[in-house]
Amino acid sequence: MAESKKSAPKSKTTTKRTAATQTKKVEPKAKAKTDGSQAQTAKNQTTNGSSNIGREHQDNKAAKESSPENIGDKLSGMAQKVFEAIKFGAEKVSDYASETSHLTKLKIEISNIKAERKKVFAQMGDKIWQLHKTKKLDKAEESFKTDFNKIENLETQITAKEKEIDSFTKISSN
Repeated sequence: MAESKKSAPKSKTTTKRTAATQTKKVEPKAKAKTDGSQAQTAKNQTTNGSSNIGREHQDNKAAKESSPENIGDKLSGMAQKVFEAIKFGAEKVSDYASETSHLTKLKIEISNIKAERKKVFAQMGDKIWQLHKTKKLDKAEESFKTDFNKIENLETQITAKEKEIDSFTKISSN
C-alpha cells in the first residue's frame, strides 16, 4: 500500500501539471476568441512583417505630408501653378489687346486716308466749277493732273492697308 500511496501523489502532481499545462494552453485560445483583432494583429506581426513595415511607411508618409514644411511646399507648388495660369491668361489678353490695337490703328489710318481723298475730290469739284465759269473746261485735264496723281496714290494706300488688315485677320484667326 505504501507503494500505492507513493504512486498516487505522483499521479496527482502529474495531473496537476497536466491541468496546469492544459489551463495555460486554454488561456491563449480563450483570449484569441474574446479579442480576435489582437490575435489577428499578433498573427500578422509574426507572419507578415513586411506589411507592418508598409504601414509604418504609410504612417511616416502621412506624418510627413501633414508637417508644416510639406504643407508649405504644397501651397508653394499650388501658388506657382496659379501664378503660371494667371501669367498665361495675361499673355493671352495682352496678345489680344495688341492685335486689336493694331487692327484699330490700321482702320483709323484708312479712315484718315479716305478723309484726305474726300478733300481732294472737293477741291477738284471747286476747280471744275471755276473752269466752267471761266469757259476754260477744255484745259481741265492739265489742271487736274496733280490731283489725279494724288487720288491714285491715296487709293493705293487704302488698298494696301485693307490687304494688311485681311492678312492680319487671317493670321490671327488661325
